[in-house]
Amino acid sequence: MNKKYYWLLAVPVVALLVVVGIGVWRNWSRTGKENKPAANQYRAEQPWLYPEQEVDKNSDQARMANLNASIKNFRAATSFRSVIHRPFEGSQLTAQVEYAKPLRMHVLMQIEDKKGSTELIIVGETIYMKDENGNWKIVNDETVRQFGRDFFAGMLATEQTLTSFGVPENASMTYEQNSDKDCLEAKTQYQAEDGMRDISFCFNDKNELVYVWIQAKDGDVLTEYQDFNQLITVERPPLPLLERRLEIVQ
Repeated sequence: MNKKYYWLLAVPVVALLVVVGIGVWRNWSRTGKENKPAANQYRAEQPWLYPEQEVDKNSDQARMANLNASIKNFRAATSFRSVIHRPFEGSQLTAQVEYAKPLRMHVLMQIEDKKGSTELIIVGETIYMKDENGNWKIVNDETVRQFGRDFFAGMLATEQTLTSFGVPENASMTYEQNSDKDCLEAKTQYQAEDGMRDISFCFNDKNELVYVWIQAKDGDVLTEYQDFNQLITVERPPLPLLERRLEIVQ
C-alpha cells in the first residue's frame, strides 16, 4: 500500500475517538449540570436562624440573673471585709470583720456610747481576745463560739442561691437603684423563725454584693461588703506559754 494512503486508515480511528470523546464530554457535561446545585439551592437548604435578641438589662429577668450571680460569687469568695451594724442590748453594735476561708476571721467590735472596743480572732473553735492591756488570751465564750460556727457554716454552704438566705424559690422581687452606694437593691422576704420577714440585697455591676439588710426579730441588721478575694491573712496571735498549752488542747 502506498504510504500516502496510510492516513486514510487512521481516519476511522480518529473519527471513532472523536465520537467517543464527544459522547463522553456530553455525558459528563449533562451529568455535571444535573449534579450541580441550583444557584439558590444552598440558600434554600439553610435553616432560618432568628436573630438573637438581647435581654434588656433593666428587665426583671436580667436583674434576677445578676442577683443570682452575685449570691454565687459571694458564697464562692475566698475572703472579704465587712462591716456589720446591728442592735445590741439597747444600743448599737458595729463589727468590722475580716474573713479568710475556710475558718478564720478577725473581728473588731464597738458598742455605741461605750469606750473602748473588743478585738477577737476566731480560728475554727478557738477564740482569741485582746484584753485592755493589749495582751491576747484564749476565752471560752459559747456565745462567740456559736457566732463563729454560724458565720463559717453560712460561708461554707454548698447552696449558692437565694434559698441559702431563707428566700423561697420564685419569691417576688422589687428593685430600686441606690445611688449613694451605686448598687441595685432587690427587696423580698425570707423565712425567719417567727414567720416571713423583709430582706434586701444590693449588688453592683460586677455582680458583687454591696450590702445585705435583714429585718431580724431583735432589730434590723445591715452588713456591708468589700474587698472580695483580696489577700487577707488572719493569723493566730502570740500567746504566753500557758495560753499556748490551752491552744494545743483545743
